Order: sequence, then C-alpha cells, then structure tokens
Amino acid sequence: MHAIHHWKSAALAAFLSLSLALAACGGDDSGDEPSSGADETPTAASSGGESCRPAPYLISLRAAKGDTVAVDDVQFEVVAAKAVSLAGGAAYTIYLADYEIPDDQISSFSAPKPGANQTLVTVFITVFNGPANPPAIKAGEEIAFTPDFGVLTFRVVTQKGSETYSAYSAARGKVTLSDVGDSVCGEITYEDSATSGFSSIQNRLEGAFGAVVVKKY
Repeated sequence: MHAIHHWKSAALAAFLSLSLALAACGGDDSGDEPSSGADETPTAASSGGESCRPAPYLISLRAAKGDTVAVDDVQFEVVAAKAVSLAGGAAYTIYLADYEIPDDQISSFSAPKPGANQTLVTVFITVFNGPANPPAIKAGEEIAFTPDFGVLTFRVVTQKGSETYSAYSAARGKVTLSDVGDSVCGEITYEDSATSGFSSIQNRLEGAFGAVVVKKY
C-alpha cells in the first residue's frame, strides 16, 4: 500500500493488513499487540448490547481450497456474532463463529482464533488505500466487491481450525447494510472461484447477518 499520512487512515490500514495476516495464519499466538501511532484504546464498548440480528441464526456458507472442502454449502449456525468499528465507523470487521468468542480476543491488533473443528468467518468492510478522512459508513449503503483501491469494498475469510479459506482468482458479490453503529446488520452475497469464469466456486457466503459492535476505535 502507498503511505497514508492521516493517523486514522494509517491505523485503519495497519489494522486491516494485520487482521488479514492473522486470519491467514490462524490468529496471533504471541499475545503481544504491535503498536501504531494511533490511540489503541477503544472509545466505547457495547459487549452487553443487543444486535439488530441476534445470534444464533443461520447463513449459507461454503469454504474450500481446491479439492479440499471444509464446509460444503451448508446452513451455517452462527453462535456468536461480534464486530469492531474502526476510524469512527468508516470500516467494520465482523466475526461470525460457531462457538462463543471472548471479547478479550478482539482488539485493534488481534483477532479471534478458532480451535480445532471450530469455524470463524470474518467479513472486512473498508476502503483500501483510502482518503485521509474516510467518511463513516451509513445504513442503507450497498457495497460491491472490487479488487480496486480507494473505494468502499469488502473481503471474506473463513477459518476452520488452523486452515484458512479466502479469495481465489476471481470474486464477486455485495453487502447491503441495514444498520450500523452499536451493531452492524445487513445482507451479503459473496462467492469466489479458482477460475475467472466462475466455473469452480471455492468459497461462498450468503444471507442476512448481524453482529454487536464490541469495540470502537
């Protein structure tokens, strides 16, 4: 990424880069959180709050890597749904899991780590290489998947145990947000493929979701 000079954008970029890296390696084992130039203390927490779509609920999920299929187009039961709001609501990281997620596993520089036979789906909603002061996301926004920088988009990463399943050579979909703030809710349709013609679907997430925002940065 190019350098982003405003502290909010720098912190946001650092968080997303690290979060994607943590997802790829199955979490942070060190327990140490790297420091950024931004204030890493959450401005608010609503751990005991109510979601606009309370868990448990079902969402359609597929997770695969080549011929290895971890989750095969099932109605995935979301037991815990929690989120982090970043840069004053300009980005959200949403965690959907089939197990209880402790709040202390979620911070500006750490992410939940699923155990053996546990599944965690992470949805990142953000602007990569964004402006100095990204605007807050509003309810009603429709967000398309794109690999482009500088526009609001999203990414989906699924982890089952220590394995990670994420985008291949092509991906498509959209997120439509109905609520943001103390909780984030909406509808998502997403799929990625090992081929540009979408003849070999690898990962898919589809349905209504909701998560309580437990940390705000």
